[in-house]
Amino acid sequence: MKYAFTWILIVLECTCIIDVQGYGGYRDKIPNGKRVPHPCKPNYIWNGVGHQTSAGGGYRNPFGEDFAKAGHLWTKELCGEDSDGDGLTNGHELGDPNCTWSQGSLDPDSTRISHPGVCEPWNDPKCQKQFSWMMEACKPEKFTCDALNEVGVKNMTINFPNTSVPVEETTYVCMEFELDNTGDYHMVATQPIIDNLNVMHHAVIFGCETDTHPIRSRPHRCGMVASNECSQIINIWTLGIAGDCVHDKIGFRIGANGIRRVALQFHWNNPTLKTDYTDASGMIIYYTDTKRENDAGILTIGSSYFEIPPRSPGYEVSSTCPGSCTSSFITDKIHIVSAVNHMHYLGASQKIELFRNGKKVRDITRDAEFNYDSPVVYEFPSAIEVLPGDTLKTTCIFNSMNRDNVTFCGDATSDEMCFGFLTFYPKANTNNYVFCNTWKSIPYCAIDRGQIFDGCDLKKYSRYTKESAQLFLALNTSCFNVCTPECMAVIESNPCLKGDPRDFLDFVNSYSDLGREMKRLYAQCNDKLTTKLTTPANDDTTYTTKINVSSTSSTNHHIYTTQPVNGGDGGITNNNTTDTTTDVSETGTTNHSLYTTPTVNSGAGGTTYTTKINVSSTSSTNRHIYTTQSVNGGDGGIANNNTTDTTDVSETGTTNHSLYTTQPVNNGAGGATNNDTTDVDVKDDNANNDNGSQAIRPIRVLLAVPLLIIFISTLISL
Repeated sequence: MKYAFTWILIVLECTCIIDVQGYGGYRDKIPNGKRVPHPCKPNYIWNGVGHQTSAGGGYRNPFGEDFAKAGHLWTKELCGEDSDGDGLTNGHELGDPNCTWSQGSLDPDSTRISHPGVCEPWNDPKCQKQFSWMMEACKPEKFTCDALNEVGVKNMTINFPNTSVPVEETTYVCMEFELDNTGDYHMVATQPIIDNLNVMHHAVIFGCETDTHPIRSRPHRCGMVASNECSQIINIWTLGIAGDCVHDKIGFRIGANGIRRVALQFHWNNPTLKTDYTDASGMIIYYTDTKRENDAGILTIGSSYFEIPPRSPGYEVSSTCPGSCTSSFITDKIHIVSAVNHMHYLGASQKIELFRNGKKVRDITRDAEFNYDSPVVYEFPSAIEVLPGDTLKTTCIFNSMNRDNVTFCGDATSDEMCFGFLTFYPKANTNNYVFCNTWKSIPYCAIDRGQIFDGCDLKKYSRYTKESAQLFLALNTSCFNVCTPECMAVIESNPCLKGDPRDFLDFVNSYSDLGREMKRLYAQCNDKLTTKLTTPANDDTTYTTKINVSSTSSTNHHIYTTQPVNGGDGGITNNNTTDTTTDVSETGTTNHSLYTTPTVNSGAGGTTYTTKINVSSTSSTNRHIYTTQSVNGGDGGIANNNTTDTTDVSETGTTNHSLYTTQPVNNGAGGATNNDTTDVDVKDDNANNDNGSQAIRPIRVLLAVPLLIIFISTLISL
């Protein structure tokens, strides 16, 4: 999965950081303080609510004056005032018309809020007192770039035809365009043509790796990445940016020897679900055959999966592009010339750090207070060197105090992101690998390049491979409808079925029928995987435990011990009134309890079964006995994790009997795991199938055959 956005904007380092700290805390003291809209720029936020400039600082507006008089508190008096004189109270404009909100409580609905310090419509004659400063605030961003005045610079415009905007909160739409392929060029600047500011969230230009596929020359729905063929981002526009002026040492290679076709992508945001919106926005591309010293690239780092809990004032998400990744795709040092952070409206602060040999080299970015509408782009006159083996860490802090539900990483404006975008040169020194994102703690490069992470090679199991086919067969044999000892053994022996690798496979396997069946199989033992066994209070304690079970019934007999027999917790619980014998004797200094969770005997009459399980233990370690399925009846067995336990099992019956040991029963000092009945003392007087492993049931075979055919046919094509 590829997520990438980038901005290149000429802004002095640290600009705006001091400004926003002055008013940042005040916004928390009024309802919807971080959502006050800009009166003349749709989709923009006026962060300096009490000031005459949207960025804050400088002279106060009328609401700022009244707020200061109220001691910077949201009082009923301040709520009931009409500070800007437009006929609406401050409470009405901020979504609190009844003046019931208090600091720390959930913000009221913000759908129809307005600015309490700006008389609206801002250019109405009744609002003439504010004309001078509002005319300045409403000026469009002016794009200045020296490259536009260079001799030989050409330009071409790519834009959508007038297109209806869907009645949906979030829509990604793309359209492909052929570039000028008559020569070898560098793209040195871009300038947006925004037709409908009410819906435009951002626009991205994706370079296509090939121009041989059929061109998609009409607007069409797409994902966060335009397509498999067009996934290389070379430019983006977002709110607050007048245009992109590329660093004077670099250019993006286009034309005959570079990118020959691009996809222009729009992210339309229509949260009010208006039905009459249209858009015909586009982009002007400036390019020249007087090429710069280096070809540019954009490295995307950050996290592509996280969940932000509600009502959290400072939830941290971090993502590391480790040295094992940079050493695999950076062939020689690269130079970072600019960088920018990217989150959405829950974003509070963000930083990107560079580490070398385990020690921090420097911050690359540090937004003490992140502002989505005014992104700070960090430019470096002296480029920052990144070497193979260096580590890049991205840290995002989110404030979800105004959300009652979990917020996920995603493409909608109401979702969140945590990315950093680093413009660098020379592009050739990264082997064209320009993504180093993570899924939770797992770097995607570890997956893409088959690197081991937490003992797991996810490349072998996150797609159709020989290894995934073998795993499916093992799971289908052992885990079809229940967690058998063999099933537990398969899961515990595979590092990819634990921790974050397991979560990643859950995520990947959710997108296909075959994957969902794989996920269902290895989920059979979920409850047991979370069970924690108890350590004895005194390692020198001697325990002696004997369990005898005799039963008479015409049905299967099951015995379970799901916790330690000796050692504190655990034992046998009987859920049947007809059990004949349960004899337990224990010697020890800690609590002992025994239980069997399903029925030991479940009826009277019919065939007689006699089952005897004897365990004698003398040791300073825990005694664990497990029978996870039927002792008599086909499935199940016993697993002992102690070298001195002895087990005697005798069975008499007319149905299948099988005994399983998924851990050593008598293993001396770490002997081999035994999966058959001959490694324990078993007396079985059953005339039918008696074995140490169960056969695949007919229903399993019926399901396994078509799934395995899919696997085999896929492998043949690999």
